Amino acid sequence: MKKPILNLITAAAALTFMSTSLQTQANEGDMFVGVMANHAIYESENADDVGLSAVTLRFNYEFLDNHMVETRLSTSFSDHTVNDTEFSLKSLYGAYYSYNYEVTKKLAVYGLAGFSSIEVKTARFDVANTEDQVLVSYGAGFTYQIGKDANVNFEGVLYGDDDVKYAAVGAGIELLF
Repeated sequence: MKKPILNLITAAAALTFMSTSLQTQANEGDMFVGVMANHAIYESENADDVGLSAVTLRFNYEFLDNHMVETRLSTSFSDHTVNDTEFSLKSLYGAYYSYNYEVTKKLAVYGLAGFSSIEVKTARFDVANTEDQVLVSYGAGFTYQIGKDANVNFEGVLYGDDDVKYAAVGAGIELLF
């Protein structure tokens, strides 16, 4: 079985298991907007690099208790150079399903899965190449409540694992309304 399909099945099983929980985190109808700074992880045949280089905007709607849909927009604010190759996230946008599981009244973990449209530019010896694809994406993270209508979150997401390989580990803030 191909690795992305196996990963998707594993993520779906984990989300299904979490959704059977009797605990609740937020209320149906809640929405939030968030912003994150990310450590981008690019991969090519001979290069792996991690560096603070991207920003992500998040928009989330809770359609049932703990069940959310989310959209994300992301872009680089700096490039990475590894083995004479420059990497840059030109654009990322996508739609995701997310499930929130309350650990304590202030701490919750979440998993997400969905699809992302990703465009990554590479340049090597003044030869530029842009790859773009729509790929399955999945990840996990946790939120910590810092105020009545504000959370901080930390997460890791694999956005692309085919010709375009891009993942992000990030931290951000969520404002509920």
